[in-house]
Amino acid sequence: MLRKTACAALMAALAAGSAGGCTYLPAAGPTASAIQAGAEVATADGGLLARYEIIDVTPSVVEALRGRPLDSLLASFGDHRPSSEPVIGIGDMVSVSIWEAGSGGLFSGPLVADRFSAGSKSALIPEQPVGRDGAISVPYAGRIKVAGRRTQDVQALIENEL
Repeated sequence: MLRKTACAALMAALAAGSAGGCTYLPAAGPTASAIQAGAEVATADGGLLARYEIIDVTPSVVEALRGRPLDSLLASFGDHRPSSEPVIGIGDMVSVSIWEAGSGGLFSGPLVADRFSAGSKSALIPEQPVGRDGAISVPYAGRIKVAGRRTQDVQALIENEL
């Protein structure tokens, strides 16, 4: 019995000693006394200047905060997300392929009377950068403004010009 009592006393002493050590170990944040001590700073004329206010959070404070609109980066800086479909920009490299249904077109070879050529013909316009004016050059169509447009829109524009 004496042994159980001694063991219990030793455990109680160790628990009390380890709990007291918590005040000497570093904490994850400032203590309440550190926050209150830093709330005011002395001014040159001997007065006190509040650096921040300590406010009791009551149900009325919570209601006042609920009525306030939320601040967001979107509201502050605007919506500058990229479009869901990429668009062509100034400086982009653009290559154009033109397909023609048969011979005798603008980009295919001349008609040959003794030869029958079936199928389509294609012409590849070499890769070119989109100029500062936002346009590229397409033979027989001239300067085509492509900057800010999707590839499908540029395709339709070139088809209309040819």
